[in-house]
Formats: sequence, C-alpha cells, structure tokens
Amino acid sequence: IAYEAPLNNNVPGSIAQASTLSDTSGNDLQSFTFNVANESLQDFTAPLLTGEPTVDQNGQRINLTFNEVVEFDPLIAKDALTISIDGTPINSDDFNIDSTVTMPDGSISSATLSIQLNNTVYNDQTLTLSYDSSKLLSDDRIVDAKGLALPLFNQLIDTSAIADSAPDIT
Repeated sequence: IAYEAPLNNNVPGSIAQASTLSDTSGNDLQSFTFNVANESLQDFTAPLLTGEPTVDQNGQRINLTFNEVVEFDPLIAKDALTISIDGTPINSDDFNIDSTVTMPDGSISSATLSIQLNNTVYNDQTLTLSYDSSKLLSDDRIVDAKGLALPLFNQLIDTSAIADSAPDIT
C-alpha cells in the first residue's frame, strides 16, 4: 500500500493543498509505502460445482462434485433443486439426494452428492438440473463449513453415456 503526498501541499490555495489527506486537526498525511502480507486461511469463497454434473449409464443417478465440502439437509434442500426432462420439471417426490457421507442427524457433509431418480432418463432426452437457494430459508441452504452459500446454477447434463434410448410409445 502506498500514498504519495502532493507536491507543494503547503502553498495556500494550491490544488495540491485542497487534495491533501489530513486529519481533523489539519495535519497533512506524509507519503508512505509499506507491504501487507495476508497469509490468512480465512475462507471467503462460496462452494462451487466443479466440472459438470454427470448421469450414470443406467440413467437413474445424477452425480455432482463441489470444490469443497458442502453441508445441508437433503430432505429440505431438494426443494431448491429442479430437475427437468425434455423441459418438463419432475416432482421433488420423484428423486432423492444421497451421499457417501451422511451425518448422524441425517444431514450431508460431503464434496460429492448423488441424486437418485425414481424414473429412468434416456440418452435421447434433455436433462437439466438447477439450484435456486431463494426457495429455501437462509439456514436451510447448501453451504460450506463457514456458512457460505452455494450460488444458483442451471446445468444441462450430457445424457450420451446412458445406454438406452427412450422406448417407442405407439
């Protein structure tokens, strides 16, 4: 950080005098330079998705990975998720959120999570996943260990890895 006092700041009526930083007693701030090293481990970064969500080859599980551990109650947080197939949202009763790291109270604390779909998605269907935290109370949002909330997202999910196409209904 540096500050250089204007030249001729002691000439009455000069532009420099009017633009000099001073305290309430009229003492001018003298020029200075000093270095600041901040090696704080304080977390100011909200959790983010890393990469794109994927769907398994059976078309029934969406996998998400975050850049850090997130914490939430899966029964409440699912109300902020919208899963759409070919543009039509599915009901929140038609999927569940799970993880390999479930806490004793049923909440999730993990950098990965899966969404288990009750019905199969096929490789020729358009699958989207969005998260809108404004649908939840502040205390119910997906957050990191410092309480920083996952930002809103809307992701198109590649379904090409799914083995089957939608059955013909004739």
